[in-house]
Amino acid sequence: MGTSAHTGPPPGPATRVDTTDIEALKRELERLRAVGSRDRGWLDAVLEHSPHGVIICDASGKLVLHNRAAERIWAGSASTESVDDWTLYRAFHEDGRPYAAEDWAMARAMSERQVIESEETRIQRFDGTYGMVLGSAAPIIGPGGELEGGISVFADISRLKQVEAERGELAAQLTRRVEELDRRARLTQALLAVSSALSGAVTVEQVSAVVMSDIHRVLGASTTMMYTADEAAGVATLVGHAGLEEQRASPYTTVPLDARLPLADALRERRPIWVDARRSLHAAYPELAALRPARDDMKALAVLPIVAHTALLGGLAFSFASERAWSPEEREFLLSVAAQCASALDRARLLEQEREARARAEMLAAELERQQATLRLLSEAGAALSGSLDVASRLTHLTHLAVPTLADWCAVDMLNGDSIERVAVHHCDPAKIELAELLRAMDPPRPDAPAGVPAVIRSGRPEWMADIPDAAIESAAMGPEHLRLIRSLGLRSYVVVPLRGRDRTIGALTLVHAESGRRFSEADVALAAELASRVALQIDNARLFQEVDASRQQLARLFHQAPAGICILRGPQHVFELVNPTYRGILGGREVLGRPIREALPELAGQGTFELLDEVYRSGQPHVGTSVPLRLRRDADGPEEERFFNFVYQSMRAQGGGADGVVVFAFEVTDQVLARRRVEQLAAEQAAVATDNARLFREAQSLIRALERTNAELDQFAYVTSHDLKAPLRGIASLAQWIEEDLSDKLTADTRHQMELLRGRVRRMEALIEGILAYSRATRFREKPESVDLERLAREVVELIAPRPPAQVTLDVTPAILRTYRVPLQQVLMNLITNGLKHAGREDAAVSVSAREQGDRVEFSVSDNGPGIAPAYQEKVWAMFQTLQARDKVESTGIGLAIVRKIVESRGGRAWVESDGKSGATFRFTWPTREEAEGAA
Repeated sequence: MGTSAHTGPPPGPATRVDTTDIEALKRELERLRAVGSRDRGWLDAVLEHSPHGVIICDASGKLVLHNRAAERIWAGSASTESVDDWTLYRAFHEDGRPYAAEDWAMARAMSERQVIESEETRIQRFDGTYGMVLGSAAPIIGPGGELEGGISVFADISRLKQVEAERGELAAQLTRRVEELDRRARLTQALLAVSSALSGAVTVEQVSAVVMSDIHRVLGASTTMMYTADEAAGVATLVGHAGLEEQRASPYTTVPLDARLPLADALRERRPIWVDARRSLHAAYPELAALRPARDDMKALAVLPIVAHTALLGGLAFSFASERAWSPEEREFLLSVAAQCASALDRARLLEQEREARARAEMLAAELERQQATLRLLSEAGAALSGSLDVASRLTHLTHLAVPTLADWCAVDMLNGDSIERVAVHHCDPAKIELAELLRAMDPPRPDAPAGVPAVIRSGRPEWMADIPDAAIESAAMGPEHLRLIRSLGLRSYVVVPLRGRDRTIGALTLVHAESGRRFSEADVALAAELASRVALQIDNARLFQEVDASRQQLARLFHQAPAGICILRGPQHVFELVNPTYRGILGGREVLGRPIREALPELAGQGTFELLDEVYRSGQPHVGTSVPLRLRRDADGPEEERFFNFVYQSMRAQGGGADGVVVFAFEVTDQVLARRRVEQLAAEQAAVATDNARLFREAQSLIRALERTNAELDQFAYVTSHDLKAPLRGIASLAQWIEEDLSDKLTADTRHQMELLRGRVRRMEALIEGILAYSRATRFREKPESVDLERLAREVVELIAPRPPAQVTLDVTPAILRTYRVPLQQVLMNLITNGLKHAGREDAAVSVSAREQGDRVEFSVSDNGPGIAPAYQEKVWAMFQTLQARDKVESTGIGLAIVRKIVESRGGRAWVESDGKSGATFRFTWPTREEAEGAA
């Protein structure tokens, strides 16, 4: 805890405190405050190893830190949450009264915001023993002046009290002498070290580093800053600082030389400024007194200009957290430092000017050489590209020109549809070209690759890498062997530039440095882009020329192969200049080239043709004729015939805008016109037929409606008949049962058998009636098509039938969804499966059902392990009332298969049976996968 004032001698033997310990405590306190204001991590480290006890609390009095020495001195420690808890630490006034919380020196220092120094206090340790401590306390003030807590530094002086008086004066004198000698020795040593360090400094940064590391440490300055000065710009620029965080240094980055600040005054007036106390500083520079937050590290100040040969080069500024009396030795030391800095900066300035001059000369020489090489390459490339229309040979020649002048590798890739094709590549070593082609084959470029040629072609922007990192090569490799092959090429730097035509990117030019060790610069990228621009322009020109030539050839082919007759008539006399074969064929092969139309085709006179041509030539307006009759000979000696033509007369204009000729497009449609006339005649004849068809259609509609009424009446009849026939059958069955019950004791076995046959005939008759009714309705249903899951439907049918073990039904149905009528398909499957189980003739009947899609239909098959059906009966089983076994042996109406075929064929399908007549039968049918809704049959 903090110590309190002790005005009288403490209990126990009389002793005096060693002044050396007092001074040590003062320095420790000042050091801890300074450290605490800068860096908490450093403070923790100092506290941990300090020989003095240190206790720190926050503003509320909660103890937040005590070091090992404090715990050793007190023989323990206690936790407190406020000042009131400080009574846990026991201390006593001179009269023996115990300390109250507010009596502690740290409480008073925090309350008064003043440092309490060198107080002696008698304490009772936590182990019950007593001792004497000497300590100091101080408040901890935040950057904004707020109280953040307090700090107490103390030492156990119990053993030192007895020698305090004898040692005090001698120790003080010795300390002062030693400090003076030490200060002089440090200054001398620092000056020698600075001289040695500055003699090797050749840049401003190196000079600044010497000042920041050596001078700052020797002086013990709070902050050290070094500036360079530009008198022409009127500003000083910070080039190095120590003891100042970057955030706090930002306001001092540049200082105007006309500012009202110590640094500006010292540089402007070229004189040193020495300030030994804050009051002197604020008196000379009131602006600094107004700084917020206040600069606690600026209580003393030294600012020195750096001048060489009357030229202002910069300045040095040192600030101190405590007042400082500048001794002649310190002033002489700093002036010497400034002079040596001036020499070093002047030397650095001269060296920098020399380096810049040499660099400019080298750069100019390199630029001149590069420009000359560029001009030569561009000239040669232009000549090579314009010398041939063969694009592949042009590009191959270009890659040979580029290597090794521009790069170690040169490649050209062209966009061919959706793929990228490498059309030319060159390197001085053919073996490496083969290796590169092998690598390209192992990992062909992907059109969607995020980098490289595909990315450049997509984006139209260059891609450049001055140094290819090994990580990029590793990421591109597909495996260890692939990586080894890539590395064997020794790739160092690359640039890929797009080949942009007039309206799109047509490819990419790639340049790579490898074994030469060269690197591409921005100037190289610009040169590559210029070269690529010229290459793309020449390629585009060649492409356009080829397209124009192809278009010209295609136009010539079209002209000669056109099914229309085409000719060009020049001038007002309409002289034939060009005639295609079709037009010549229209004229019967007559020679008309070079002759006016009036001379070449005199038979057209008086038919308006010449007049139309004159009008089109004069007005420039086209004329279209359709099915125009003309009297025209088919050859020079033949008779005139009436022929029909569709034609277009189109005016041709010269470059000046005047008329130049007429283009004629002519189609002979004589056959079509004659055919149309015949068709019109036939149409008149067909009109009467259409009238009869309409009458027949109305009669057909009437018959359809009558058929629908008949079907409805048949449905009603079938229902009534079913009801009327079933009623007496049920009566017969009931009567037979009553007779059997009444005469049960009198009936013989033969009579009982006859009665059972009677009931069987009744049941068969009922089934027959139901079958007839079902057959009559087999193709008439009123529900709508729905989505039917084929697998699920088959399982539901088997579950409905529920075969009695050991009989079983297995399914092998392709998963499919049909758009069809559910009930008819369900009835067909149920009839076929039931038929298979019933006619297998064995208890372990096995029926298998399968279905496979075949285009727009599904083929179903139902197979059993019965006796089979002989080929002679395979068609008869589909007829009504047909069974292969006696009904007394196998109960059956003989209608089920007839219903199956009727339903299947009503859906446009086919039903058939396959069997060798010995081992089982397979019934097959087809069913549409999609049906549309229709009316009830």
